[in-house]
This record gives sequence, structure tokens and C-alpha cells, in this order.
Amino acid sequence: MKQLENILKRDFNANNINEKWLTDVTEFKYGDGKKAYLNAILDIGDKSIISYVIGKSNNNALVFETFWNCIQVVMKMLQQRMITLQWESQI
Repeated sequence: MKQLENILKRDFNANNINEKWLTDVTEFKYGDGKKAYLNAILDIGDKSIISYVIGKSNNNALVFETFWNCIQVVMKMLQQRMITLQWESQI
């Protein structure tokens, strides 16, 4: 497996939202040998969880679904901001 460059270099601080995101998959064991996986994306800027998905497998589908949900949240934020800016410019 190819190792990617460490861009953050352990600098887990951000001054603005959407400047740096972190992701992690956590495994939970429950019941009779069952497992669940939580994948979450954290925005370091305001320390909020932007997106999370719980699944039965730790696979690419889990990660991609979490990322896609995150992109949709950010797009919605941008659309709301654009509407606000348009409204403010008409005042």
C-alpha cells in the first residue's frame, strides 16, 4: 500500500472552518461477535462533526458515503451563504 504524504504534520489547529478536516473509522463490537463501524469527518476549525455514517463493514463504500454526505452539507452551507449575500445586497 502506498503511503501518502503527511500534509498536516500533526498540526491539528485551524483558524477557519473547512480549512482542515480529519476522518476516522472506529470499530464497535456488540452482541454475539457482531461489529459496527462509525466513520466521521471532523472540521478542526469549529470542532464540529460535519458528517458521519455507521455501517456493518469497514470498506471504501463507508468512507465514500461519509465524504459524499460531507460535501452535500458544505454545498448546502455555501448555497445558504450565497442567498444571504444576495439578500443583503438588495437592502
